[in-house]
Amino acid sequence: MDKFEFKLNESFSDCVSTFKQTSFDEEHSQYLCNDQSNNVFDFDEIVKSKYPHKQPKSFDAILCDGKNIFCVEFKNSLPSDIDNSNIQGKLINSQSVIEDFCLKNHINKSDYKFIYCVVFKPFNSPYKANRLFKARVAGNEIMFNLEQYKGVFFDEILTNDKDFFERNYNRIISRGNLNC
Repeated sequence: MDKFEFKLNESFSDCVSTFKQTSFDEEHSQYLCNDQSNNVFDFDEIVKSKYPHKQPKSFDAILCDGKNIFCVEFKNSLPSDIDNSNIQGKLINSQSVIEDFCLKNHINKSDYKFIYCVVFKPFNSPYKANRLFKARVAGNEIMFNLEQYKGVFFDEILTNDKDFFERNYNRIISRGNLNC
């Protein structure tokens, strides 16, 4: 276990969760991902515990994979229905929370690779999904106007549907399988 994950466990062991729990959409009472085999930190709960009176926007989950820190936002919506400013706000506010956590725990954030992932609902139309998939493979197109944040704090930004995330999980994350 690396220092970042160790310190999260030390400070927020009560916020350990699963992708299933952190992908829950309260508005529609649905889970975007059903995987319960991978432990993650419920970042929304971490933020609530750190800021009990007024919580900043935050993404849903943190998955620590050695020196790779995956910061995951689940959106049970199609990309066209996702508010860019909401996704950007979650990235910006969460960045501040993580920077504060690193500072207080004497963690050099440059020792880690931070990856912001926005995982959204898959397309029903094979044409749209195929076109989107080809764009991702060709140039890893970053959606929601997030490209401006790549390299600022997050080393990589991935914006793909749940199916793409599940298919490529083993390639990008070294532990376990994902069964969304």
